[in-house]
Amino acid sequence: MILSDDTPTPGLSEYKAVVQPIRFEFGDRTVTLTNLRHTADASDLAFRWRVEHDGRRMSRGELDVGSLPAGAAVTVALPTVEVAQDAETWLTIDAVLQSATAWAEAGHVVASGQVDLSARIPSAVPRPVPAALVAGAPSRSTLGPAEFEDGVLVRLGGREVAGPRLELWRAPTDNDEGASRAEPGEDDASIAGVSSATLWRAAGLDRLTHRVVSVEHADRALRVRTRVSAANSSAAVWVDALWTLDADGRLTLRTEIAPSTGWDTVWPRIGLRFDLPDGSNAVDRAEWFGRGPLEAYPDSMTAALVGSFGATVDELNVVYARPQETGHRADVRTLTLGTADTDALRLTLVQDTAGRRPGFSLSRHTPQQVAAAGHPHELPDSTTTYLFVDAAQHGLGSRACGPDVAAEHALRPEARTITIRFGD
Repeated sequence: MILSDDTPTPGLSEYKAVVQPIRFEFGDRTVTLTNLRHTADASDLAFRWRVEHDGRRMSRGELDVGSLPAGAAVTVALPTVEVAQDAETWLTIDAVLQSATAWAEAGHVVASGQVDLSARIPSAVPRPVPAALVAGAPSRSTLGPAEFEDGVLVRLGGREVAGPRLELWRAPTDNDEGASRAEPGEDDASIAGVSSATLWRAAGLDRLTHRVVSVEHADRALRVRTRVSAANSSAAVWVDALWTLDADGRLTLRTEIAPSTGWDTVWPRIGLRFDLPDGSNAVDRAEWFGRGPLEAYPDSMTAALVGSFGATVDELNVVYARPQETGHRADVRTLTLGTADTDALRLTLVQDTAGRRPGFSLSRHTPQQVAAAGHPHELPDSTTTYLFVDAAQHGLGSRACGPDVAAEHALRPEARTITIRFGD
């Protein structure tokens, strides 16, 4: 949980959140706080609350919970909260140190709890129904901020961009490289004694080929259908990318991803990759409204609270001794990518009909480059920033020292839809 240079990993923050000494249970306009400490009361802690609308701080204050003896619980009323009608409303309570100690400064967060108080706002974007599409595409065309050549995206918001490209591979983690402990017949997507990474490589997920099957267009729409598969494999994934421009000039990309039969292992991820060449003003930072501030995966999300966060590309990614998957932020609503002095691209990631929200990661290297490097210094010089918008990620598990990914967090091949709106 600590890197060789004493830098804490996101895993340590997750562990802290799992074992935090104060438990928060939210009820109807109340919260019950339980002191899980063995001996000490909670008089050393202040319980500070804040209310945010779409990540914007609206109000703050402090709860009076008394001394809260060890093992005791108290139920207190929540503060009166203004619930936004056009934004998400989140209430967060942090238990922080009132005074400095030998191990932390005053204000250090010991435990946190959060509750969604939002009015139910429909957030799903209706499925676009473009005018009649005709086969083919002009050699050069535009849809709002997007520019295409022969149906292929080449510029977005005035910046050179390539994609979207289906990505199923991630650079295996130490757990992914660990041998499965599954008993015979226990999990038909695992083989006892064989790692997930080995099965992924055998399935060719790290070397997919993309073949454009058809391109269709209309005045305000473009649809590209692609077949994605590993070489010499009959198993494939069909990807339908539909670009539409509405009457207000807003550009939307709806990508439907559907696997064929024949896949016999879990997948590392289901996502789209956009390549952003550095040029003279490289994308260097991200600001998002979603879970953070650190990375989050399906089975490692306790420490990830909903809010507004920002980080540089380097801060988004952990430099492990062996390069591997890192940096995924989950349940993202809005994402702004920035350069040194300006905002470059603004995206809204729309939840699907099942209420699932995409996540994102931003990296200087492709997962194939990361997986090929044995140490950080072996990574090639980067000339491109890679944006990944993921519909789903396989869980992390703990094969390196414990159980495999739990069934509910295992990503089996399945159909997913990713919808992205570009601009404000």
